[in-house]
Amino acid sequence: MADKKITALTALTAPIGADLIHVIDDVASTPVNKKMTLDSLFNNMPSWLAFDSTPQAISTSVDVDITSAVTTIATGGGGIAGALADGAIGQLKVITMITDGGGNYVCTPTTLNGYATLTFADDGDSVVLMWVAVAGWCIIANQGVALA
Repeated sequence: MADKKITALTALTAPIGADLIHVIDDVASTPVNKKMTLDSLFNNMPSWLAFDSTPQAISTSVDVDITSAVTTIATGGGGIAGALADGAIGQLKVITMITDGGGNYVCTPTTLNGYATLTFADDGDSVVLMWVAVAGWCIIANQGVALA
């Protein structure tokens, strides 16, 4: 295994926390090869964390997707609406209105813990949701979104 290129290794499709990754420590002065578990990496993030993907942009009556971490909403003069399908355990979803053209966006998730709809009416209205088994989408942060 010592002579294998990383690109020639078999892909890991179902990682667990005890799996090891290769780390090169102290790259700037004295690089040293080390190992780290996935649990150790994700329980001790050494920097800020961001979703580095293109947000889903909604401006018409369309569903919020569950494949983008972030969805932005821009409304025109009339109201628009859409749904939100069930997610995967532990999945986070951020939805925010970035342009209020006068109309609201009403989102009706398939399973929303404690509520039926999320209504975005103004610039900055935002919600952070987490999918929890059995309970559905749970609101973990809300700024201005009307819940019904």
